Amino acid sequence: MNWAVKNIDGAIALILAVAVAVLGLLPDNVIADDTRSQLVSGATLAVLALVTTTLLRDRVRQEPVELAMQRTSDALAKLQLNRLDELEQVLTRAQRTLEDMSVVRILTSRKEIAQAHAEARRGTTYWAFKGGAPAPICAR
Repeated sequence: MNWAVKNIDGAIALILAVAVAVLGLLPDNVIADDTRSQLVSGATLAVLALVTTTLLRDRVRQEPVELAMQRTSDALAKLQLNRLDELEQVLTRAQRTLEDMSVVRILTSRKEIAQAHAEARRGTTYWAFKGGAPAPICAR
């Protein structure tokens, strides 16, 4: 019953649609053809009007909800992107800090060795070669 009260126009449209269907199924001798035709046409138009009214009402009701959902979605997307950027910055800083704290760094590829040499040349003015060491040791 609560559904019918909230959706009275839809409920009336449903009742009228059932009535039109029943009128269409009645035998010819119960109602005259002209009367039946007028009843079916009028009821069909009433059903269409009620369905249209219901659809328009629902669209008006949904529009503020859709706007609120869109705003919420946009805000969450911005928040997540900002949080991800902040997290990436924190991780980058932590990685740099850990690299700076390490006493010995093991380089495993030619590319890493070349990058380390290039980086060391940029910030070093004095190089010392220790006997037996396969690579020079730089002082910063």
